[in-house]
Amino acid sequence: EWETQDWNAMLPARQRVFEKQWAYLWQHSKYYRKTLSAAGLRADRCPSLADLSDVPFTWKDDFRASQEREPPFGEHLAADRSSLRQIQTSSGTTGRPMAIAFTAADAEASSEILRRGYVSIGFRPGDTVLHAFSMSRAWIGGLCMVEGYLRMGAIVLPIGAEAGRDKILETMQMFHPNCIGATPGFLLNLGFRAQELGIDP
Repeated sequence: EWETQDWNAMLPARQRVFEKQWAYLWQHSKYYRKTLSAAGLRADRCPSLADLSDVPFTWKDDFRASQEREPPFGEHLAADRSSLRQIQTSSGTTGRPMAIAFTAADAEASSEILRRGYVSIGFRPGDTVLHAFSMSRAWIGGLCMVEGYLRMGAIVLPIGAEAGRDKILETMQMFHPNCIGATPGFLLNLGFRAQELGIDP
């Protein structure tokens, strides 16, 4: 429903959600209180979505520095630890892995965002999806993506890239998934391996 509406028609509703989030961050996040205050912004003056030019960007290095100051979650954690339900991490490809803490509401929102993304690229309820992104190391693209498939109503094969090319190809031949989630490079590599084994990719 949201995806098909005109931006201007949705703006009032989006502004109300933004104002609620603005107040929440000022109240619960040490990082954003400090960052927004330094930019001359105030808790009682939420900017308009039509003009966010005064709101500073938050970069990945900012999060990393925040977590170094207050490990493991950083100053930007905006919930009590007792309310957390999942801990995910980034891959750590460009540095130390970043911790990403989810409450139950965060996990639900994440799965809904992913569901919408999958629908936008053509996945549909009832599809059989082979998940060939990593399922280990608490990586953010593992469990979260699988929960998005499930929320969409798909049948999920959460085999993960760690199973290796041969096992993934064997699983594909067994269950004939009509969708697959993986990095482009891994899919290309999987196709080359299929050819080596005499399988038509």
